[in-house]
Amino acid sequence: ELLFRSNKLVEYWEDVKTISNNTMTEVQGQVKLGCHASVGLFTLKYFLPGFIKKYPLIDFDIDHELSSKINQRIIDLELDLGIVVNPEAHPDLVITKLFTDEVCLWQKEKNSQPKTLICDKNLKQSQDLLKQLAKKKISFDKIVTCSSLENITNLVEAGMGVGIIPTRVVKESKKKILKVVEGAVFKDEFAVVYRVEQKKVRAITELVKYIKKVFS
Repeated sequence: ELLFRSNKLVEYWEDVKTISNNTMTEVQGQVKLGCHASVGLFTLKYFLPGFIKKYPLIDFDIDHELSSKINQRIIDLELDLGIVVNPEAHPDLVITKLFTDEVCLWQKEKNSQPKTLICDKNLKQSQDLLKQLAKKKISFDKIVTCSSLENITNLVEAGMGVGIIPTRVVKESKKKILKVVEGAVFKDEFAVVYRVEQKKVRAITELVKYIKKVFS
């Protein structure tokens, strides 16, 4: 019985080694990728279809969360790679900058409620902009909190108020009817983030190169 089970363990170990060696040399397997839902809106469609077409043996498992959580889940080995906004440096992480964006105040040309602010107050960008506005003694009578940047954009497009929205999210809208409200700006930096040891995994290195090329 011991011999039989030991032989099974040896066979299993050989299978693991084969899979691991293939992972190091071939672009195949499953990639667990994380990004904020709004970030995915203006990034995924630009690189994912082309990458999958080029490397059909790759599968993707995509999670949407706040960038800070994505960053931590990569550190905790729960995700392979993330497209992260303003990533925090960590000794276990490789951070490759992609592009920058501006988070601004936006409103419709004919805004029926200019003293209403719509934003996600949990975001660092919103908190920073609110501090900037307070220093300039710019205030609002009502603040509507919403966790979806797309819904904030829709509400502002409906003339409900002023919204704190990333420029790239506004540009994804087909209506093109919003204008920037001067007063405060927050600079965002977008990056591909992955663990140091993933440099040895060909699927990750090829994916990072492909993403960099698309957004360069």
